[in-house]
Amino acid sequence: MAREAAPLLDRFRRPLFPGVKAEFHPRLPLVFTIADVAPVVDPRQPAGLWQLTLTTTVIFNAFGGAPIEELTAIVYPKPIDADKKPDQALTEMAAKQDNDSPAGPDEYYPPDGDRDDHDAKS
Repeated sequence: MAREAAPLLDRFRRPLFPGVKAEFHPRLPLVFTIADVAPVVDPRQPAGLWQLTLTTTVIFNAFGGAPIEELTAIVYPKPIDADKKPDQALTEMAAKQDNDSPAGPDEYYPPDGDRDDHDAKS
């Protein structure tokens, strides 16, 4: 019998899945590549100001079922089909979710897809 993998959880035990926007607070510094350097030509900005474009790729391993202290979910994607119910485990975890997201009401979509209920609680 196959076992189901434990879900990924942010530091507050909220579900993490593709499409969720999350703050990442790594314990170690990240290394970036300077992809572009250009002078800022906006006349409202001081002379000598430069704009740098930095790029990086982060590959991050984490255990399912345990809170990932470096990640905080801040914006959940809109549900694709409101008629479909999400996985029961995600629904149960979403019920434990607190209201500490910095996202505004137009950006925040709880993983259970019940936006009207969320707005009524606000």
